[in-house]
Amino acid sequence: MAKQVRFTTTDSVKYSEADDEHVNFDAQQIVNGELKLENYQPIRELEKIKFEGDQAIQMTNFSTPQEKEMAESLQRNTNGWIDTAKDVLTAVIDVCGLVQIWGPAINAGILKPDDVTRATHHVISLGETLKRTYDRACDNAVKNSDELFLAIESNDNISKNSTVQTTVQQHRNDVKEFQQGKASVDVPYQSHAKLRQTIKQVEPNEQSNVHKKAEESSRAWDLAKALGTIVLAAGIIVGMVLLKR
Repeated sequence: MAKQVRFTTTDSVKYSEADDEHVNFDAQQIVNGELKLENYQPIRELEKIKFEGDQAIQMTNFSTPQEKEMAESLQRNTNGWIDTAKDVLTAVIDVCGLVQIWGPAINAGILKPDDVTRATHHVISLGETLKRTYDRACDNAVKNSDELFLAIESNDNISKNSTVQTTVQQHRNDVKEFQQGKASVDVPYQSHAKLRQTIKQVEPNEQSNVHKKAEESSRAWDLAKALGTIVLAAGIIVGMVLLKR
């Protein structure tokens, strides 16, 4: 693994980023210009999440105007987080690209070392903005899991099913460890996927509230997972460029 800058925030909960074995290779390709950002898989995932969320709002028959407004507000937040992640990663790549070619400019007296220092602080600040966006998405994913747990408890078909209860407990434990910084986002992401699959097998009514909450929380964890990978990639990109100056 290449050197990585770990971005910090003042948030009380410190969420760990993704644990993606391919991210180091992808980051190197991005820095070298061999992988365009629009073709980077986590960015493609974010675009998919944005599209599917917008579609879900259009196709849903909401019970009340308040319910619709709440769903639209959450989707606006989600789309904002996605746009922020894309913009910040683009800026990180651009600034790091400039830093790589500033050596000759400094030697020629065109730029001063202080210029590079300011750029370094700027790119770190961008990374911290990205980390805060990721943390908010993680808060939202945890909240969605809590709502799913309540929906499961209220569903007679699955509330007492032993297989469901086992997967619920596993996901609950994984979320707790994630909140404590003991597990990466991949851990609750995977146990949530298993829980959703179990719900599909046990509850035949696809229009039930528990299916709705499972789908909503699935999108929330997809978002957190993709953003976590992007935070990790940004840290590696910054580390590649800035830590070797």
